Amino acid sequence: MRILPAVVESDFTIFADAISAMQYTIGEYFAPVQGGVFASPAVERALDAVAAEQKAGIGQTSWGPVGFAFVESAQEAERALSTATRVAPGASLAFSIAAGRNRGASWRATRSSASQCERSLNA
Repeated sequence: MRILPAVVESDFTIFADAISAMQYTIGEYFAPVQGGVFASPAVERALDAVAAEQKAGIGQTSWGPVGFAFVESAQEAERALSTATRVAPGASLAFSIAAGRNRGASWRATRSSASQCERSLNA
């Protein structure tokens, strides 16, 4: 119940804490099957190191082993990348920085989609 209000209020600290707490709770549920809160001990080490050095919302996607860290800025992303790389040398992990699109979706009709719609309605 804290994630969306934090987004609306642009409160990164609460957002990061809430993401991490939710991910930890989900990870605990799956821990007996996946061997821990995270599916990959190497990913867990890298993310824990990032969170220990800066404010970050950490977790893993679905069953993993892909992990993620939300950080507050591009500069913090570079710092997180450096930390993760330093902590997990030779662990066969790949790290990358991605940014949100930060704008709403757009939609436009094309001639082919409009004619498909007309055919569906007339059928």
